[in-house]
Amino acid sequence: MKSICLTGEKVSNDLGLICRLKQRYRITLIERARKLYMANWSSDPQIGWLLSTNILVLDCTKSGGVGLSARDFSGIIGFLRFVRDRCPQLKILLVDGGLSQKRIVAAFQEGIAEYFASPYDTNMISDKITSIIENNRKILYLNIKKSV
Repeated sequence: MKSICLTGEKVSNDLGLICRLKQRYRITLIERARKLYMANWSSDPQIGWLLSTNILVLDCTKSGGVGLSARDFSGIIGFLRFVRDRCPQLKILLVDGGLSQKRIVAAFQEGIAEYFASPYDTNMISDKITSIIENNRKILYLNIKKSV
């Protein structure tokens, strides 16, 4: 079963999004992204699940929610690099309501798969997650077919 992590105060408490996703995926909820910074990635069993997670939805809409906000853009970029270094296969969807176009472009350059402005549409996030997972399955199938 594919695994999705919802990180941040708003998305980790969005019952509509959680209910829609849990029908098809294993869901992990983290209210504060800073917890990922503090974990010992090499030995902490509580962080091992992230190594097998397929998609991370990172909500930066409230400064108190995840410890990251649009006002601290360098913190968001630092977090993206931190996670990308440890989990290069992880697809990251960024949810935020206060980034300029220039900063959104910079976030894409750091490897996010999609950006959603707040207030976000639960269906759009859920559909994007499904699309990413389905496209990865098609790529895997094509790679297997080519090698045969």
